[in-house]
Amino acid sequence: MAEADITELRKQCIDSLLQCADNVSKYVDIGKDAELNKLKKYLESYCFSEAQQNAEALILKEVKESNATNLDKLDDIVIEQLRRITQTNDISTHPLINELEHRIERNSRIVTQNFDESDLAITEAEERHTDPITLKPIENPVRNIICNHVYERDVIHSYMKQKSGAKCPVVGCVSQQPLQSKNLKPDEEYGKFRKSQEQMDAAHSQEY
Repeated sequence: MAEADITELRKQCIDSLLQCADNVSKYVDIGKDAELNKLKKYLESYCFSEAQQNAEALILKEVKESNATNLDKLDDIVIEQLRRITQTNDISTHPLINELEHRIERNSRIVTQNFDESDLAITEAEERHTDPITLKPIENPVRNIICNHVYERDVIHSYMKQKSGAKCPVVGCVSQQPLQSKNLKPDEEYGKFRKSQEQMDAAHSQEY
């Protein structure tokens, strides 16, 4: 299986796992903590798999760039790199783990406040339509065709200029590709949704 296929498959599994964590934290009462701990361990294994794949790619690059011709020396390079990466890789701080904990905390807060399904839908919709950098509603949306996340146009372009090799700023995004202007496309459907939401909010406020 090609590396791109493995990455995409892992992303789909992670999305399903996060959705499952949402459902457990919202609707399960008995044994909730045990189930969430299981899901966290599964997510950690995916994070480790991602880190391992990235490490192998880095090691391969360094081996190719080295002048070593002796197999023993190549082995030493690989072993040293694996040791270094293993020591510095802390899965507990991985963005996906932070995303999982954020979702669990948010859902617990919603359950505690006894939100009904309509309130929950509104809360989740607001999060999806908020710029990940400014945390403000998106007015001029552009969608990253690589990972499908949406940003405020001017904000994401400024972010790319300020940070060389910047990647998707959405917490939990597994895309390893640097942001590129060619991959940021205006999202008309997203814009229409925002406009319809504003019209509905205006109509709702007039009723009161």
